[in-house]
Amino acid sequence: MPPKPRLLEVLGHVGTQLGRAVERERAARALDASQKRFENIFRLAPVGIWEEDLSQVLVALRALKAQGVTDLRRHIAEHPEFLRQAAGMVRVLDVNQAALRMAGISDKRALLGTLDRIFEMQSMICSARS
Repeated sequence: MPPKPRLLEVLGHVGTQLGRAVERERAARALDASQKRFENIFRLAPVGIWEEDLSQVLVALRALKAQGVTDLRRHIAEHPEFLRQAAGMVRVLDVNQAALRMAGISDKRALLGTLDRIFEMQSMICSARS
């Protein structure tokens, strides 16, 4: 007895879904392996690496563009406070051990947060050393 068309259709659909599930699993494993490689490189690199979130700076730059600013260098020269504001928008999410050594700090929580806070902290450290 030949297979019924509806049964063949259902089996084809099941096969497609199984194939998609296998591909999702392969992609998840590849992503996991890639994440582990990144973490090892980040952690063991001999140079300081800072993971930063610049999304708020991008929002501010888009706002300037919407206001008609076409020459960013000129705008910064005329409004130097923008750099300080932009630094306050950058969020440091993580740093590696080499960055801690460069900063002379053992606890990375001291470097996490906004860049302007870090600049203030470094300024205080430099002033105390003088």
